[in-house]
Amino acid sequence: MENLGILSMRAVPGESYPAAQLHLGAEQSAARRLETMPSEPLPIWLSVLEASSCQAQSRGKNHAIRWQHVSGRATYTNLGSEEERIEPLGISVPRGKTVAVSWLPGETEYTVEVYKQ
Repeated sequence: MENLGILSMRAVPGESYPAAQLHLGAEQSAARRLETMPSEPLPIWLSVLEASSCQAQSRGKNHAIRWQHVSGRATYTNLGSEEERIEPLGISVPRGKTVAVSWLPGETEYTVEVYKQ
């Protein structure tokens, strides 16, 4: 597994992040349903990530991210033919690479890792 880098981002208490544009419409919610095992409880941070309406942008087109819950991390693999930019996270994911987002309990930062499986 080739690791392409880790990025930590800090959540600043009291600051607002309008770029997240939380939309909870039924169609959008179904389109980006988080795939997880029913017996495994979903962490709060992962519920927030799912609700943030993350979009993959490539060549002027967007599509909803379908996060998968794997070992306490949210993962997404770019199966397209072009690099994608994940918004509102601001992360570029080359074609064929996977992005993993995690947040350790008690921390104020989440970690983003891009790697090749």
